[in-house]
Amino acid sequence: MRTFLKTGVFLALAALASGAQAQEQSACLTESEANALFVYSIPEALDGVAKTCNSQLPQSAFMPKHSTETIARFRAAANGKWPEARAAFLKMSGAGKEDNAKVLESLPNSALQPFVAATLSTLVSKKIQPQDCRKVDRLAAALAPLAPADVAALFTALVGMVGKDGFQVCEPAQ
Repeated sequence: MRTFLKTGVFLALAALASGAQAQEQSACLTESEANALFVYSIPEALDGVAKTCNSQLPQSAFMPKHSTETIARFRAAANGKWPEARAAFLKMSGAGKEDNAKVLESLPNSALQPFVAATLSTLVSKKIQPQDCRKVDRLAAALAPLAPADVAALFTALVGMVGKDGFQVCEPAQ
């Protein structure tokens, strides 16, 4: 279970690390912002995993057999989530506070959205080690039947519990 949780949190956080810069205070995303960011990020993270792992796994494994359809299903769910995911991404990157973040904030969606997607995919494909592919394949197989919104909520809850420098989920108001 510990490996499963570690792998899940790793995938979730790696998917979000694409431009998030460490700040003096951790970014605090609302549950809604975090969910939108995960719904948007998960298919890109899966794409990065597929790039690394599909050739490392037997053809009978989940990722080589089902990654294309799973990524497409998760991307379809991400449609319409970009505006809130963009706001969360900019919040995490410190938009408005640093020169680089100001550049990101000034980019039109037509430039920023494919940049974020490509960066997420590339980052995950470089972070996943071939020896982790079987674990990640089992995680992807376990999560694939779930609704993308439920997977995002799961990752939001996990990150909310463990936190990570530069990424925190705010506690909801009581």
